[in-house]
Amino acid sequence: MITDDDPLVRVALSQFVSRDPQITVVAEAKDGR
Repeated sequence: MITDDDPLVRVALSQFVSRDPQITVVAEAKDGR
């Protein structure tokens, strides 16, 4: 599984997130650690 610790992954995630509200929720939940 890909971790979100990699800056490149974070950038890709944030761009992905802006398109899909469901992913936004997941990303925010992961970020809240």
